[in-house]
Amino acid sequence: MRDEPERRAVLARRATRQHDGLAERGHARPDWGEPRRQLPAGDADQRLRAWRALLEAGVFTAPFMPPAVPPGQSLLRLSVTAAHTEAHVDRIVEVAGELLPAGGRAGEVEGPARCPA
Repeated sequence: MRDEPERRAVLARRATRQHDGLAERGHARPDWGEPRRQLPAGDADQRLRAWRALLEAGVFTAPFMPPAVPPGQSLLRLSVTAAHTEAHVDRIVEVAGELLPAGGRAGEVEGPARCPA
């Protein structure tokens, strides 16, 4: 970061572009500007289908499922970096906007996940 401080500004622009693009497609805009974005992905079957379709379209996501989220829910996390171009971010937004359900607060689940112990 000391050698390339401009990367922080580039990352902030890429994150804003991702948040704005997803908001234009019906996803709630988060209150923070970080480069990671969690989107609801439905139940386990819906999550698996969306994850696979995103991957086949060239968009890597990280899946979150119980016990990390409440039973019956799941999330897919999108991440951007300073190495992504604006075209990369636009593609992520385009594909995610088509394949992930919109509505509600992005990344929110109903209550904390409980440890099954």
